[in-house]
Amino acid sequence: MTELIIQKQRQVLLIFLFIGHTGIHWFKQMFPVILPYIKQDLELSNVEAATIVTANEVASGGLTVPSGIVADKYYKHRAIILGGAVGLCGLAYFFVGFFANYLFVILGFMVLGLASAVWHPPAQSSLSTFFPDKRGFALAWHGVGASIGASIGPLLIGFILVIIYMIFRYRFLGIIADLALITNLILLLWILTILEATLSLPGIAGIILTVGMAVDANVLIFERIKEEMKTEKSNIHAFDIGYKKAQSAVLDANVTTLISAIILFFLGSGPVKGFAVTLGIGILTTLFSAYFFARHLSSVYVKNNKNNKVNL
Repeated sequence: MTELIIQKQRQVLLIFLFIGHTGIHWFKQMFPVILPYIKQDLELSNVEAATIVTANEVASGGLTVPSGIVADKYYKHRAIILGGAVGLCGLAYFFVGFFANYLFVILGFMVLGLASAVWHPPAQSSLSTFFPDKRGFALAWHGVGASIGASIGPLLIGFILVIIYMIFRYRFLGIIADLALITNLILLLWILTILEATLSLPGIAGIILTVGMAVDANVLIFERIKEEMKTEKSNIHAFDIGYKKAQSAVLDANVTTLISAIILFFLGSGPVKGFAVTLGIGILTTLFSAYFFARHLSSVYVKNNKNNKVNL
């Protein structure tokens, strides 16, 4: 029994550290994205912008050893230190977002560097303590969180929030929509793999937009079905008419976006082409997943509940 409890504690710790490490590196990845806008809004010179970068790097690298000393001295409070590191990320962006002042921007990005420095020593120490026989695996899993946070963190966070919202809003049909969304992404990545395309940041942006387009298609369909269910007595007729009436709106939105992607592909270059390719393929997989995969699952569900009330 004791061994089972310890095993569960290890699993919870590993998941928490994985998610936390992903979040820390996601916040760090946002830094170079918003820095040009800060420079423009505050009318900073190149030297002042470089000072912000230096402040972030000094805080991140220079405070790692002191953070390790603190983590060793207060090792019983490692959970509080780790939670504080995540909280420092939020505090950093609070300084940057709510105080349009050069000094507060420097302070904010120093706090962001401090968050990274504070996180790593207690996290690695905890993994070494709780996984003495699988230390390499635990540290490698912790490192995967950094890679995800630095690359596809925003995509995963948005994807998870969309899944939760669809289930909360449309109940069982929301689960069907989520399965269609997962199928959509799998098809998209499969086609990109066949084309041997390199997934860059513009490509990730195209995937994020594809997720939005897929959710938009399902919302249009479900809301149309909801309207039809107010007048139709048969669930089967309501679903069939709802899908047909929503088809024009879904096609209009996706076809116009597809045309834009084609124009970007032929007129753009480099990263713009990567964004256009990902978006164009994503639109095609979205239409397939919404009108073939999701509709088939919805039809099976409605036929099995044709005499019952369908929650939508």
